[in-house]
Amino acid sequence: YTWTNDNPSIGLPASGTGNLPSFTAVNGTATPQYAFINVVPQGNGTSTCAGKQVRFRITVNPTPTVSAVGDQVYCRGILTAPVAFTGNMGTEATYSWRSSSTATGLTQTRGTDVVPAFTTMNPTAGTLSSTITVTPSANKCLGTPVSFQYQVGNCVTQSGGTGPGDGATARTAAVSFQAQVSASPNPARDRVTVVLNGTSKEAGSYTVQVLDGFGRPVGRPQAFSGNSTSVDLSGLSAGSYLLQVTSSKTGQTAQKQVIKL
Repeated sequence: YTWTNDNPSIGLPASGTGNLPSFTAVNGTATPQYAFINVVPQGNGTSTCAGKQVRFRITVNPTPTVSAVGDQVYCRGILTAPVAFTGNMGTEATYSWRSSSTATGLTQTRGTDVVPAFTTMNPTAGTLSSTITVTPSANKCLGTPVSFQYQVGNCVTQSGGTGPGDGATARTAAVSFQAQVSASPNPARDRVTVVLNGTSKEAGSYTVQVLDGFGRPVGRPQAFSGNSTSVDLSGLSAGSYLLQVTSSKTGQTAQKQVIKL
């Protein structure tokens, strides 16, 4: 038997004789890759006695990935933004997630594609955390899981928390970062200014991303350094949005709700 392969990029040689060898399938794209194999039987080991050609296809599906998600840092008593997952295959993939704990207020311990909004809770004097592990899958192929944390501090919130510990300063660097980010004016018609107060402004460069009510990015993230930046809201419809500020140095994330008039 002699055979040819019209797509060696999948990891199989372009031609050979006898049985197809085992090989490590390769697909560096986000779409399925196909290779058509033509097999010709040969009598007496010569092409002069060739039989009828048989053709079949090998499909190599891509390995799905999930985009990294920064840690979600909140004070207690805050309604979180939903976290929607995406990756190299977009909506073609399923993103299954599991939570390590319900202590931070997320009562749902597993789900797909989106971690829903929930009201954070922390009855302790310190900081509580829960780890979300997300595994992408598509076409029966599993990708590499990624993890992030919800970190909930017992600290003062802009909306005013409840229970013991209100009025205390943030007890961890992550919660401190959340507390030191402000946005004004709020509500706003055209632009809102994001300001980093306290020591967080010395941490390096940052990005600010506008999120809609479902936690989906609106436009591209805006990079800035120093302690403030102006965010243009003029092209957005009236409603509620989140400004997500991320430290490029520490990876810490803070979110502020703003109302667009």
